[in-house]
Amino acid sequence: MMKAGKTIIGPGRPFDLIIICLIVVAALLLAIMETEGPVRWAVAFLAVFLCPGYAIVSALFPGRKALLSQTTIVRREEHLLDIGFLERLVLGVGLSAAIMALAGTIVTRGILDFNDTVVGAETVLITFVSSIIAIVRRSSLPRGDQFAITTRIKRKMPYSAAEMGVAVVIIAAIMVLSVVLVNGLNAKPTPDPYSEFGVTGADGDVTHLPKVLATNQAGFIKVTVVSHSGDTNRYQLTMALEQSPSAGTSFDPSQQVSVAPGAPRSYTFDLDDGERWESTISFVIPASGERTLYLVLDDGREVKTLWLPLTIT
Repeated sequence: MMKAGKTIIGPGRPFDLIIICLIVVAALLLAIMETEGPVRWAVAFLAVFLCPGYAIVSALFPGRKALLSQTTIVRREEHLLDIGFLERLVLGVGLSAAIMALAGTIVTRGILDFNDTVVGAETVLITFVSSIIAIVRRSSLPRGDQFAITTRIKRKMPYSAAEMGVAVVIIAAIMVLSVVLVNGLNAKPTPDPYSEFGVTGADGDVTHLPKVLATNQAGFIKVTVVSHSGDTNRYQLTMALEQSPSAGTSFDPSQQVSVAPGAPRSYTFDLDDGERWESTISFVIPASGERTLYLVLDDGREVKTLWLPLTIT
């Protein structure tokens, strides 16, 4: 008869759950102290990608065996599966990745920002609640049915070398995929460069744009351009009476601009990222009739066009 070994984890000894809770607390403290280095990375990785899932597995399977199925005939037969430490680790890593990714996706879609505080709160809540449930459920089982780890190693290993290798590969693959997934959720998308382009009346009110002018009567508009290009960018503003004007002669925004049919006028300027250009432009049109003044902004990537219908008497 084989002697029973010393119990490391078992009835009255939920040290596995205590350890994962301590890992979570250690990761939280290292984050608060803003400690950098391999130790913090390793502890944080275990806290996020192992501890929550392991606690959930322990809460779901508090005993040595799990009931797979049970017949309903008079002679009832149960099909049981051993849930050992290796299975708990594999399931724990997979569940951690799934649960943390799901929780992160839910809370970061218009509820909270995805940052260290949110991840830490999720990890602590899931791990501690699941660990408490696991301890309660274990204690409700007979001592011999509770999950336990002893120092006595069986003469025949429960897993072959091939099975151990496959388990290690699965764990490594899940960890890599988990890191990629969380980094993807945490990454802030890089916005595409763009420019803001607007035209209003001289007082900044769009309802005060000129509508009716006499021939060669000055009209006043305020043109605003804001750069979101990420770097210094060159802009060309063209004023024309044609929708698709060719390159026109240059004009000075501080001087009155004459815009005639077939004679577009252009102004070139540079803006840094976040910089704003604003100018009140005085213009005249020396041709009567129903006209449309087109303002075309070319930032090198996109051409934006605004238009102003005018009646020239």
